[in-house]
Amino acid sequence: MRLYGVETQGIALGEVAKNRKVIHIPFQGEFIRDAADYEIVINETPVIIRTGTPTEGWIALLPGNGTPPNTKYGTAYVLKDYAKDVELIEYGYGVDMGTEQIDNWWQYLVIIREPAIFLVRMAYDTDKKERYYVIFKGKKVHEVYPEELSLVKNALELYDLKDPDKLIKAYKGGDRETLVELNELKKVVSDKVVRVDANMVGVAEEVIGIPLEDPDKLIHTGEGITELSKLIKNEAASQKGEGAIDEIIYGLDFGYNNPTVCLRIGLKDGNIYILDELFKKEGK
Repeated sequence: MRLYGVETQGIALGEVAKNRKVIHIPFQGEFIRDAADYEIVINETPVIIRTGTPTEGWIALLPGNGTPPNTKYGTAYVLKDYAKDVELIEYGYGVDMGTEQIDNWWQYLVIIREPAIFLVRMAYDTDKKERYYVIFKGKKVHEVYPEELSLVKNALELYDLKDPDKLIKAYKGGDRETLVELNELKKVVSDKVVRVDANMVGVAEEVIGIPLEDPDKLIHTGEGITELSKLIKNEAASQKGEGAIDEIIYGLDFGYNNPTVCLRIGLKDGNIYILDELFKKEGK
């Protein structure tokens, strides 16, 4: 993925102070602004890494902070039609020093799948600070101000863009049909299962705390791995039911040259037991 709004290797969302939230996002690998091989790994905290393999999408830092950042009304929205293509990774916030309100300016780290359109309202000491669109389309990012709308609508074939001031006025008046504030999105959390592709093996220990070897090498040598089909089927555990083991999980592999296989697996005291299995060839 590409980066937007990330200018250095270190990212700090928010500020360190009373009634403020700051989140530090570690960065591993050489920082190259135009690279397209960035990924986010979510363990206890998000980490941005370089994989060496370009992928589609963006890792974007969308700020609502202005100059100075501790004034008022700074946040970011996504147009509702595009909210499904945005994942909220983390956020930080500041406060208005006069009112002590903590919801006055926000910074967001998100993952974006194109196309997507955001509306940024920067914090400022007056309400005259221009709002603007951030448009992700065609592997490019376009920052569009109100006076540029007529030109951009035709160039980007986005004919339904409206004056951002009118959209925010409607939102503040209770209209929730067009904009979604980013802090309303569900934050991505770490799962028990983490997929580590071959191009990420080199940083696996630093990111998830588990050292891994090249999977192609393991398959070639066969050292240190065991095929699930060679595990002993535990008939006793299967007959006693789920109460005899700690956890039941299922694994499914749709075969291409080989049969499709589904395994019912039991976990007990750190051991793996195959409780049942199903093999099916095409047309049988």
